[in-house]
Amino acid sequence: MQSKYEWDFGLLYKTEEDRKKDLEFFKLAIKDIKNFEGKLNNKKDIVEYLKATETLMKKVYRLDLYAMMKMDQDSTSAENVRISDVLMNLITEYSVASAFVSPELSANSNEFLLELQNDKELSDYKRFFEAVIREKQHTLSKDKEELLAGISNFTDFSELFEKLANVEIKFDDIIDKDGNHLPLTNSTYTQYVLSEDAEIRRQGHENLHKGFAKYNLTLSNNFVNFLKKCDFIAKTYNFKSQFEKSLFGEEVSQAVYDKLVENVRNNLPLYQQELKEKAKCLGMEKLAISDVIAPVGKPKNNIAYEDAVKIVLDMVKVMGEDYHSVASTYFNNRSIDVYPKEGKRSGAYSASAQIGQQFMLLNYDGTYNSVSTLAHELGHTMHSYFSEKTQPYFTQDYVIFVAEVASTVNEVLLANKLMKESQDKEERRFLAESILNEFNSSVFRQTMFSEFEQFAHGEINQGNPVSFEELNNKYASLQNEYFGDSVNLHEFAKFEWSRIPHFYRRFYVYKYATGFVAAVSIASNIEKYGADYVKNNYIKFLSAGSSMDPVSILKLANVDITSDEPYKNAFKFYSDMIKIINE
Repeated sequence: MQSKYEWDFGLLYKTEEDRKKDLEFFKLAIKDIKNFEGKLNNKKDIVEYLKATETLMKKVYRLDLYAMMKMDQDSTSAENVRISDVLMNLITEYSVASAFVSPELSANSNEFLLELQNDKELSDYKRFFEAVIREKQHTLSKDKEELLAGISNFTDFSELFEKLANVEIKFDDIIDKDGNHLPLTNSTYTQYVLSEDAEIRRQGHENLHKGFAKYNLTLSNNFVNFLKKCDFIAKTYNFKSQFEKSLFGEEVSQAVYDKLVENVRNNLPLYQQELKEKAKCLGMEKLAISDVIAPVGKPKNNIAYEDAVKIVLDMVKVMGEDYHSVASTYFNNRSIDVYPKEGKRSGAYSASAQIGQQFMLLNYDGTYNSVSTLAHELGHTMHSYFSEKTQPYFTQDYVIFVAEVASTVNEVLLANKLMKESQDKEERRFLAESILNEFNSSVFRQTMFSEFEQFAHGEINQGNPVSFEELNNKYASLQNEYFGDSVNLHEFAKFEWSRIPHFYRRFYVYKYATGFVAAVSIASNIEKYGADYVKNNYIKFLSAGSSMDPVSILKLANVDITSDEPYKNAFKFYSDMIKIINE
């Protein structure tokens, strides 16, 4: 019998036979999609196609979520690998078979597409038709779409990176003060750099990056080939660059990105001040890079999972009864896989198949960080819940630009609440430092990542050769600019870029930074105005899905990310946390 702390896969499929029926439906749909070829030029057939697609996607997303969760619960299972591989092959087949869709829809006149967009009977598809019109100039012929869909199976550079980073690269053990050898992996790395022992932190950081340094040539070559692929595909779709393509896909202007970099750059002295203050707290003259996320103060640990649930649910009461009531249901229906075990994926996430049921993966270990992670993933889950409850199918899935906002709101609210309630100076310092670490990781660090990404993509876009030395040197230069004289860097620190998986997700990282900045303003408004603001503004943001562009969606929560105001709020919050560290 499965534990109550493990997922109930019956929430996805009551029986294995039900899953196989969806799989067979998908196989037939790959053939049936061809029935629409040459017909997507009239309202009747287009609507029929959209309804058929909605029916199919609900099944495919359910299949995909099931396969992903099975793999993540136990990656050592050959059966789980088979289930995933079968589905991935079918998805590729469908992509090739449906390659005619975008070109055919785009071939329709703007006048006809505008009629469909404004047709009240088709209001659920309004954004779909907007996108067809908007993407016309970036739509390819059927032959080209088929070609690009077909090559995806053997141009997955991120897969090679994952194999190297998580399987083939071996790291030197850490040796503790008693001479014990502690195995170092990507999964155990964080626990070592969060150790209270500075020597353990140093070995963890140096040994990990030394391992990546040994594969620097291979990792660099793989990354450069990924960059070339991105640039080729972007230009094939009539974009000037991958950066332009990424911004276009999210409906965000470059001014939003530039505003982020400008504000972060202007506040680098504040970041460096925080790192110097941290050195004092740790009794050091200067931090080593391995000390940047070292703990300060004393947390409450050994927190039972049930107590963590109570803490988080108590925190979300500020959102009002409706939010709190829905949040409570997730802790009673086995939609959360709680504890780490052999073969289980590390980390945490919230996932949905747009079927009205969300799932969370945790690796709960009783630390405050695990409690904060629970609050974070619940934020994602509630965002999905309200979006799926409110929006028609085609606008339920919100874009990455706003995806990290709700989760970070919960983290900030949790830390603030516990700081206000605590009478223990060392616990308050720990909580303030934990949120400062999150701020540093999400805002300063991710913006630095984005500048490196801009450089790498930009060089390829301009037709310049990029060597491993240029990648390493650029990253080292950015580290020196961001850390200033506040941190000592060891010789392997410059290889850090080569272990960052998000660089294979095309301008993903800067959205962590804008999301965190927006979240600080929203959390402040929730604390000031309570359930009224949540009802009148925040729930509207959570419920918007992709019904508007993300900048407009943030404005529903009274956040204008195109202005300096949310940045002023965020860095004021940052300064306040530094004051708590110095109490």
